[in-house]
Amino acid sequence: MFAKKTFSRVLITLFIAAIMLFAVGCGNSGNENANDGSKKFSMDKIEDDSDAEKKKLDKAKKFSDLEDYNVAIKLYGEVIKDNPKNVAAYSGRGKAYQKIYENEKAISDFNKAIELNPNDSELYIHRGEAYYQTNDYDKANQDFNKAIELNPDSEQAYLERGIAYLLFGKSEQAIPDLEKVIEINPKNYEACKILGKIYYESKQYEKAIVDYSKAIELEPKDSEAYYDRGKANYNLKKYAESISDFDKAIELNPDNPYIYNSRGISYCDLGKHEEAIPDFDKAIELYPTESFFYTARGNNYCKMDQYERAIQDYDKAIECHPYYTWAYNQRGEAYQALGNEKKAQADFQKAKELGWEG
Repeated sequence: MFAKKTFSRVLITLFIAAIMLFAVGCGNSGNENANDGSKKFSMDKIEDDSDAEKKKLDKAKKFSDLEDYNVAIKLYGEVIKDNPKNVAAYSGRGKAYQKIYENEKAISDFNKAIELNPNDSELYIHRGEAYYQTNDYDKANQDFNKAIELNPDSEQAYLERGIAYLLFGKSEQAIPDLEKVIEINPKNYEACKILGKIYYESKQYEKAIVDYSKAIELEPKDSEAYYDRGKANYNLKKYAESISDFDKAIELNPDNPYIYNSRGISYCDLGKHEEAIPDFDKAIELYPTESFFYTARGNNYCKMDQYERAIQDYDKAIECHPYYTWAYNQRGEAYQALGNEKKAQADFQKAKELGWEG
């Protein structure tokens, strides 16, 4: 009897335990389903937030490309508010600040971007640009050096460091960087053109012509490159070549008075004085207060033995620029050619007082 009761209790206990296990199992299954649903909801929200962030970044970049930098800055700021670790937002806003010359704010944003991603060479380049725009060339160079350390083939880093050297008055140090740019990318127009200018300023005109020619090959519609090459040819006394370059420069940019004046000087030195006059006239028409143009035309008249007309031009040059020593000296020579020694000596004396050392 006792055994039967005991066996019955065991069966009842096992049955209850089975029911409880089933209940617990069902409960766990329900919780897992609930958790799965919660996880799915959470993941969907993250994906939605990420998609919204990306759309806002794309929109900010679009406004920046349209040069509406204030709107871009606002949108980047909204992204940063929602996600303070978004490197692209700090970088984008920093670049937008640069465009409106708020370089201190730009530097602050690049600092944060670099803090979040210290191995991105592009961030150092952008911060370096902001530094040299605030005349802090040492920090600019430190950033460009770091960018090159991180990416030894960074065309932009070498270019920007070369420009920084130039702005700091170290043109000799700029040359290797600019040459490295061209080694990395032989089609880098800007590097060719800057190298041409460096060689021109150091009176290495043949080298300047080589680099200006490369620049023209890459950008055949750049008036300035033809103008600069024309000046280099002029300094080598290649007047016909210089006139050809000035012709092309004027074709591309007919409103630059300096090109007309330079072509006029080339005609004058080539002995084509009549052809020079229309160019000087055009330069003066476009810029009637530039004393140099009147002096250049006056010199041309002197070579034509038209000293009275030359003196009128020197008078006008001095009127535009009362301290223009060259104009006083040239007018003195014109008076001397006319036999007016008194006025000639007065002009020579005035030029000397003003610092003429010719």
